[in-house]
Order: sequence, then structure tokens, then C-alpha cells
Amino acid sequence: MTAAGQLPAADQETDSASAFAHVCFLMNELAAIAGAAGREGLRFIPLKGTAMIIGGYDNALIRPMTDVDLLVREKNYPQWQKLLCENGYGPLPFSRSSFVKQDATPAIFDLHTSLRFLTPGLLTAAWVNSSATTYATIDYELLPIETDLLYRCLHMTITHGYGGEKWLRDMDMLLRAHAATIDWETLAGQARDSQAAAPLTATLHFLRERYATPVPEEVVDELDKCCSPAVAALFARTLRRRSGLPFFDYIAPLLVRPSFPSMVTAAWTKLFPPLATMQQRYSTASKAGAAAMYPVRALMLAGKGICAMLHSLQSFVVSRARHRAT
Repeated sequence: MTAAGQLPAADQETDSASAFAHVCFLMNELAAIAGAAGREGLRFIPLKGTAMIIGGYDNALIRPMTDVDLLVREKNYPQWQKLLCENGYGPLPFSRSSFVKQDATPAIFDLHTSLRFLTPGLLTAAWVNSSATTYATIDYELLPIETDLLYRCLHMTITHGYGGEKWLRDMDMLLRAHAATIDWETLAGQARDSQAAAPLTATLHFLRERYATPVPEEVVDELDKCCSPAVAALFARTLRRRSGLPFFDYIAPLLVRPSFPSMVTAAWTKLFPPLATMQQRYSTASKAGAAAMYPVRALMLAGKGICAMLHSLQSFVVSRARHRAT
């Protein structure tokens, strides 16, 4: 007998072996792309799971990873598109910046030209202060540890809207590995500048409680003073969820930027990004084609909202039925 939702031991071993094989395949693909980028003089910074492997953290190779995330410079984006296409990748339909190689084992590369929810100043500083490392004889750059931690925190709490186990473990490993060198004052300052004190303090509290992660108490106490207790409590509840909240990546930025003008600006930018962003997102050079996607996008979002509401209603009905049964 196994607990609900738990795989039998043999299935767990098979699942881990499959994940390991896929991660090794993706890292081989990255090595080829990194070599081509080096010959073109193109800089990049690996993000998320890819950065954990390159950083040499324990068990990173058996961490589930579905794609390779790279931070690239906005000015070099066309060159990256060309480079990936020359290496057998094509744009993923209706994707902002994903490229897929349709091979026996598909591989996906996601190109990022910004660190979502962080200030432009932090993006500039990340390129200036990146650290150099070598993995499998190839030179790479990594984000400064404080920026990396904040980016991971916001990716988990805002972009996905729940406490994913692999992201929590990533942060725990980073905090333990760099406990003696993290500049906590810098991390707290970056969170305040990005108006992200609430998700960060909620995450640090959660990590201390769940994993006994070494986070100085004075750091979380100071962050607590910089945010609304109600908003921090909402993020704390979000971290305990096992799946994402519908539209949370739309709602959360409004919570951490509470002034009305900034709320309107954030909502408008999220719903109707600049035309250049639309061209990049929908992989088209045509301005008319990108503009035509605005109404399509509105319909898609409306459909997504209806589906989310139906899903919530279904969950409510099932929950009530279970409650009556017990």
C-alpha cells in the first residue's frame, strides 16, 4: 500500500531515471548552443533549473526540468533567434519566446530578455555583477546570488502562484550553500525596490518553518515591516497550495503595487503589452499581424477566465459533496 498520490518505489525509480536522462539530454543541447553562442560573441545567463545544475548544487541533475531558460540581451534577441533556428529549433506557436526542436526527444529553449517583476536597474546590475563558472569544460555566467533568490521567489509565488516543491528546494539549497556570503541587506533592498517584500518575507518564513532553512530572524523581521501583513498572509497561504491560482500572475502585481495609478498601469501593461512585445510573443515581424492579436488575446483571456471560473465552481461542488459525505 502507498499513500494517496505517492508512486510505488519501482515507479519512483523509473520516473527518476527518466527525469535524469531528459535533464542530461537538455544539458547536452545547451552545451551545443553555448558553443555556438560563444563563437558569435553572444552573452547569456542560465536561469532556474539550468542554473542549479551549472552551479553544481547537490542532486540538481535529478531535479525535474522541462526546458532550458536563458537570460539574453534585448539587443541580441534577433541573433539568438537566428542561432537557434540554425541549430534545428523553430518558434513554438503562440509562445512569447520559446523555441522547440522536434526531434525524437523534443527540447525547448526559453529566451528571457528581462527578469520578470524585477526592476530594470536590477537587470542591468545582473549583467554587470554576474559570476563566472565552468561546467563540463564550458564557461558560463550566473546571476548574483541575491538577485537569483529574489527572481526565484517571484517566479514561484507570482508567476505560478503556489509553492512548488522543486522551487522551494532550489531556494533552500541556495540559502544553505551561500549562508555565509549572502548580502542580506542587498537582498532586502532589492525586494523593497521591486515592491516584492511581501512575497519574499512569506517565502523566507515558510522555508524556515518547513525546512529549518538558515535565514536570520532579523532579516524577516525587517522585511515584515516593509509590507502589508494581509498581503504577506495571502502569499503565505499561496505557498501552501499544491497547484496554481487562476490569474494570480495578473492579480499579484496589483497586490504588491497598491497605489491606484500603478495598479491601472500594471493591469493595462499585462493585458495589452507593447506592440514590440506582441511581435516577439507571437513570433511575427508584421506589426499588423501583431496588432491583430490584441482582440484574439482578449478573447483567449476571456475564455481562460470562464474555464477558471467553471473549474473553481466544480472544485466547490466537489468539496461540498465531500464535506456532506463526512
